[in-house]
Amino acid sequence: MSLARSIYNSSSDHTPSVTFAAIAGVTRKILKGHMTATRAYAWTSPVEGSDKRRFFAVLHEGLVKSPADAVRAAIVAEHRG
Repeated sequence: MSLARSIYNSSSDHTPSVTFAAIAGVTRKILKGHMTATRAYAWTSPVEGSDKRRFFAVLHEGLVKSPADAVRAAIVAEHRG
């Protein structure tokens, strides 16, 4: 997933001083050094018929301005294929 890879490859600070906020199961992460976004949203959801979880990561940019926007964007992207 390019968004997750983009978040992973940014020079974000992984120390305890990084700001995280859980909002309705969505974690907000402050990014440092990313070229286009200052934060990202991430969450997991269960995979139907399995004990596995699916991971999502969406950058705070463009039309994505909140955790709810991030979830909506992921749903739309999933349905578009």
